[in-house]
Order: sequence, then C-alpha cells, then structure tokens
Amino acid sequence: MRAIIGDQIRKLREARKITQEEIAEKLNMTRQRFARIEKGHSDISYDIILSIAEIFSVYPHEITDACSVPAPISYRNGDASVETFDTIKEMIGFFYANKSMYVQMNAESDDVI
Repeated sequence: MRAIIGDQIRKLREARKITQEEIAEKLNMTRQRFARIEKGHSDISYDIILSIAEIFSVYPHEITDACSVPAPISYRNGDASVETFDTIKEMIGFFYANKSMYVQMNAESDDVI
C-alpha cells in the first residue's frame, strides 16, 4: 500500500513539475525522506498526506484512492478464479476458430492462383 500511495504522490508531483526538494522543503523534511515516501520505502502519516494534498491542491482521497484499485490478477500464483479460466478458455476457442478460418482462406486463395 505504501508503494501505491508513493507512486500516486510521484505522479501528482511530476504532473505539476515540482521537484522533490521543493515538496520536502514545504513538508519540513529532507529530500531523502520524501524520496523514500515516494518509493514506498517509508511509512506516511495521514497528516503528511493532508499536507501533500494541500500543496498539490487536491483532496486527500485523490492520493489514497489509488489503493482501492483492485490489483491485477496473477495467473501464475493461483489467484485466478474459475470465471477467469472460463474467459481464457473462451478466448482460446475464439483464437482457434479464427485460425481455422484463416488457414481455410489461405488454402482457397492458393487454389485460385
């Protein structure tokens, strides 16, 4: 979660073309500490989130809502549901149907030449 919030802060900062030094100074912290927050290597308090939101002229939820975005499904670690596998099977079936049609069309065009 720290990395997600840090990434959102970095995106907001870069969109406004503000340096880490400028933000760190306004937050009364070192640039190194602010860089650790952006990288998700350091905890961030809600007070700091409020201060950053004020600096960027955004609502705090515009920083923290990034955490509510669902994580992508990892098909390699077993997080995928049965519904996901059904979707994949459907996609594979569609692929093979198109492949068969492509092969048939190529065979017919070879006969015409």
